[in-house]
Amino acid sequence: MIFEKKLKDIILYIIFAFLFLQLGCSTLKQPVETKPLFHKDAAQMLSYLQGQNSNVESFQGIGRVSVNSGRSELESSLFIAGKSPFKARLEITHFWGKPLIHIVIDGRDVSVLSLTEKKFFRCHDGYLDIDHIFLSRLDTKIIWGILAGRVPILDEVVKAVGYKENEILLFNSSGQIIERILFSFSPIVAKEIYFPLKEITINLSEFRRMNSGYLPLKIEIIEEKPDRAIKIQYKDFEIGNQIPDEIFYLAPLPGYEVIEVGKTLKTH
Repeated sequence: MIFEKKLKDIILYIIFAFLFLQLGCSTLKQPVETKPLFHKDAAQMLSYLQGQNSNVESFQGIGRVSVNSGRSELESSLFIAGKSPFKARLEITHFWGKPLIHIVIDGRDVSVLSLTEKKFFRCHDGYLDIDHIFLSRLDTKIIWGILAGRVPILDEVVKAVGYKENEILLFNSSGQIIERILFSFSPIVAKEIYFPLKEITINLSEFRRMNSGYLPLKIEIIEEKPDRAIKIQYKDFEIGNQIPDEIFYLAPLPGYEVIEVGKTLKTH
């Protein structure tokens, strides 16, 4: 009996050892390389999105903007106007009408007028890394595309590949994935854009059909570092209106402190 019990134990041990080795080996195997099934479709979609972006001449919208940093949430009224190429003006106002911040983007020049602090910030390299502009970690061209309700495409993109029916991956010349776009159907619109190197996600929803296609009335930008979420909810949004260039001029008011980002401070 003792011998039979030991024999059964040995057999069970061998079975478990065999299963363990099989499972262990299977986790070490390299996954089978998946071939892109929608490469041609992905390239066509990329070309279509780039064409849409270049077709925007002007846009104008009013609504609300909220910034949630995890510790607090601020919500204000918002006015936005934009014009090609890459000009935009944002006016953020308290609900009872008090002006808070004016932001003007003109190409790679960014100006911010903080009316609450009586400060004027200015930058000339396409980024403004201060808390007063809620999209400071994105290039001005990308910000312009987001505000216009378009799908921004990074300049570094050289190739588009689709491994899934509702997703395309965009690569740079080094073979890195620098952008991922997810689509929904009926209608076919981009609903999520993710920039892995910047750790920023853009969600688009509440689409309205216009002459130029479907445009989102709700835009959400989620920044992983810092932990911050920005929501833009358009109440009204129009494209193609005549917008004078004068609206894209912003200057410091008398007595305001002028801060050239990266330079010394001075008073205007």
